[in-house]
Amino acid sequence: MIVLALALLAAAPQEVRVGVYLKNVDGLDFRNNSYSLSFDLWLRWKGEIDPTKTLLLANAIDNWAMTMVPAYEQPKTLDDGSRYQRFTVEGRFYHKFWLGTFPLDWQKVVVEIEDTAHPPSALVYVADPAAATRADLTLPGWDIVEKYNVAAIMQLDTTRGEGTVPGETRASVSRYRYGLKIMRSPSYFWFKVLPPILMVIVSCFFVIRLQARSVDVRAGTIVVALLTEVFLQQQFEAPLPGVGLQFLLDHVFNLSYFVMVALLVESIIVARLWDRALRLDEQHLLTVQRRHDAALAAAPNAAVQGVDYASSALPGDALRRLIDRCDRLCFIGAPVLYVFGCVLIVWLTRGQLII
Repeated sequence: MIVLALALLAAAPQEVRVGVYLKNVDGLDFRNNSYSLSFDLWLRWKGEIDPTKTLLLANAIDNWAMTMVPAYEQPKTLDDGSRYQRFTVEGRFYHKFWLGTFPLDWQKVVVEIEDTAHPPSALVYVADPAAATRADLTLPGWDIVEKYNVAAIMQLDTTRGEGTVPGETRASVSRYRYGLKIMRSPSYFWFKVLPPILMVIVSCFFVIRLQARSVDVRAGTIVVALLTEVFLQQQFEAPLPGVGLQFLLDHVFNLSYFVMVALLVESIIVARLWDRALRLDEQHLLTVQRRHDAALAAAPNAAVQGVDYASSALPGDALRRLIDRCDRLCFIGAPVLYVFGCVLIVWLTRGQLII
């Protein structure tokens, strides 16, 4: 029994307890999917394998600027017989950001550590529950909503050239991950992004209340608003990668463009109807005047009543009533359509959170 127990103990992988104390997060770069981290990293183990020699910061970049300073020249032995080493690490790391819900997005900032030489059958990482984040750590513009402290065995899709069994296609490594799930502060959307967009679109709504004959003012205001929206979109999305990804903010701007173009088309249509109404009125008044002149010419001595232009119904009145109905419909319907569209956009993208 003693021999069997010793054999089982020898066959068990060496456990390495890994932990991180995250001290600072800075320099989020959405174009390059990178960020700067400052943290303490420690490893604690019992066994013959020294995990500090095969330790890899798997998602580190710009290694030339990375600093990783050990606290002790050699791992020290603790009272319980386990070995211990701690590193102070500062550098840049990467994690693919998902920006589909920008500016109501969630992101992850993580550090990933793996062993480069030993299979999980020989060495495994165990997440140390003492891992933590500095209590007063803040990220301007972001809220920390969750923390990750996970160790797992990662299955690879290759043997990395070391496979000896025919048909064997997978290898595995022991990996540890610590990080934060952060949410962009809603105040960025409500108080920085939304107000200028709303001011521009509301100006288009109110310009509809101008008379149809003021087509120059109506069309000019809407065209200027369109150009302003284009500028705002470029300004808000300047820090984001220029790829084919559609952001939530893109859909809001596209809806704004659609509504403003619809208002521009409506302004042009009612202006044409207004011109047509004026032509119909002119033709009607000319016809009435000709009939009056003809009546005077036919009976010069007869008492012919003069034309009362003010009281006579004009054929253009029907078009003017149509114009008024169109303006009222747009003044009420366009804001309702815009608000409904924005709510629908947010609702459709609300599930696209970082998993």
